[in-house]
Amino acid sequence: MTVALTTGLRRSELLGLEWKHVDFNASVIDVRQTTIHALKGEVIVKQPKTKKSVRKIALPRVVFLILPPRWTTVLSRATILMV
Repeated sequence: MTVALTTGLRRSELLGLEWKHVDFNASVIDVRQTTIHALKGEVIVKQPKTKKSVRKIALPRVVFLILPPRWTTVLSRATILMV
């Protein structure tokens, strides 16, 4: 929710985000794909409609107070699942 409110990303862009699109060192999100739900329930991941839609969004400091702990949680859960 914080990312949505602080970045101005479209719904499909938010749904298309993956952890690999977050650059913690540069404090940016790399918008490279969108995700939509089709009429029959299919999930479609595709490139944004225009070249200008592929962009980097600077993240406010507040987002980086929230994301790194979330990332740690994601990694720990993935490790548990792999064991």
